[in-house]
Amino acid sequence: MSSEQSGHSARKLGLRRPEPIFPVRDHDAAMAFYRHLGFRVRPYDGGYGYAERERLKIHLRVNPEVDPFANPCALWVEIEDIEALHEEWLACDLWLLNGPITPDINAEARE
Repeated sequence: MSSEQSGHSARKLGLRRPEPIFPVRDHDAAMAFYRHLGFRVRPYDGGYGYAERERLKIHLRVNPEVDPFANPCALWVEIEDIEALHEEWLACDLWLLNGPITPDINAEARE
């Protein structure tokens, strides 16, 4: 039940924007990937780091067991100029998928 539904008003606590923590198999490769996408990256220790761009901050934590093609992590980001970001990332030679990762795409990506 929300505070509005219960009749109580919620106190202001200074909540800030969320910062997702993504599991990555290879810390250095993940840092390089986000740097390639225009993020400023900062390692914290051998198994943890950050990728930041404007007001978006993503934590990267090593988990060697994670399968990037079965990982359910997702992040929705509001952006003012999606077309500019799309053009910028097209220039990075990323794979753009228009549907789910099929077994054929999965096998090709792992090569």
